[in-house]
Amino acid sequence: MNIQSKFSIMIATGAVIFVSSVICLCYIFFLQQQTIKPSLLETILFVVILTLFTVLSLGLLLRYIKRRFIIPIRVLNQYALGRIDTPEVVESAVQKNEEIQAIYFAFVNLKEQNNVLVREQYQNRLSILQTQMKALESQVSAHLLNNTLEAINSIAEIEHIPPISIMALSLGKMYGYSIRTTGELTTLSGELEHLRNYIAISEIRFPDKFTAEYSIDDSLLNIPTLKLILQPIVENAVCHGLNPCSNTNGRIYISVNRENNDLVIEIRDNGVGMSKEKLDFLRASINESFLIDEQDIGEARHIGLRNVNSRIQLYYGRNYGLSIESSNQMGTSVIARIPIIGGIQDV
Repeated sequence: MNIQSKFSIMIATGAVIFVSSVICLCYIFFLQQQTIKPSLLETILFVVILTLFTVLSLGLLLRYIKRRFIIPIRVLNQYALGRIDTPEVVESAVQKNEEIQAIYFAFVNLKEQNNVLVREQYQNRLSILQTQMKALESQVSAHLLNNTLEAINSIAEIEHIPPISIMALSLGKMYGYSIRTTGELTTLSGELEHLRNYIAISEIRFPDKFTAEYSIDDSLLNIPTLKLILQPIVENAVCHGLNPCSNTNGRIYISVNRENNDLVIEIRDNGVGMSKEKLDFLRASINESFLIDEQDIGEARHIGLRNVNSRIQLYYGRNYGLSIESSNQMGTSVIARIPIIGGIQDV
């Protein structure tokens, strides 16, 4: 006999004994008021009737308690232990008791939340394992690429071909920086070094096409910033601003300043610029969505800027990101604004 059954019997017995005691007391009180005492047969008859009443009441009460409480609790317990996997059976058993029904629905909700949490933990674990595998694959690829670039550099130095040596060294540094898995953040100094390596390659790729000028507040070099947000902007300026330009006096101006608690990085060129219509389209394009769909793959000139803007806003919030100004045949200015948070120890 389980605990629920013992408890129900105790409650039912106590209730029947209480009712029977009240009836007996009432009968005794009634006899004391009578001048003629009942016969032995009447007394026995009363006791028999009282006994039958007690037994019948006890049986009915036990049946009610069993149907109302014991069976729903027992079914709910079996469902919680996983021995019943049919919700309809449980719902049919608990529908006559609102309290137990409320417990059942609360348990179902808790079970569903737990299942969701387990699935999320599984997916997160799977993503971590996939990321670790990709990181290992990248390390193998990086090792092969670095060895190849070092070999190219050595041959270029032996053959006295400085442009190839510069490109091999710069590309190796850029690749190592891009696959570094120490986190989302780097320092402004590291980001500018990555940018200089890209510009060194571009100056060889587009000889006598442009020069780069820097105006950097050295006190800001240790400020944390997102990785890989400057090179795509400069690449856009070189490929779409300066390269189509017919003159050979191209300039890219990179300036870094502080405005209150914000780091403001401006990359400006004196290239072909763009019309107001194209500028409006570009502004809308980089702000329309955090996600890049397949239709954007052909719009390579917009993907780089949108990617940078999206990453900044995802990390720092919608108040930060890129702003663009441009005039036809007057060049383009792209300003990246991010908050100044912490120092080098946070990177």
